[in-house]
Amino acid sequence: MLALAAAPLAYYGDAIFAACAFFRAARRVAEPFRLHAPVSNLKPIRGAIRMRTRNFASFCCQELSDYELVSCVSDSRRPGVAGD
Repeated sequence: MLALAAAPLAYYGDAIFAACAFFRAARRVAEPFRLHAPVSNLKPIRGAIRMRTRNFASFCCQELSDYELVSCVSDSRRPGVAGD
């Protein structure tokens, strides 16, 4: 019965040891901290969009240092696709 009661204590001890080891290793990481991770913006082009140019331009005015814009269409004959 005593061994059964000591099991949670052993688990908590292991958890505290693992947390301490994790935070100790995190201090040794050589890679510099990045405030913003790279971002991908997916913009589906579908149907007629009023003020389309302003809408698309807003995606180009990001205040991020590293991002990409990806556009997708389901049909090349839709409004807003090349030649429109």
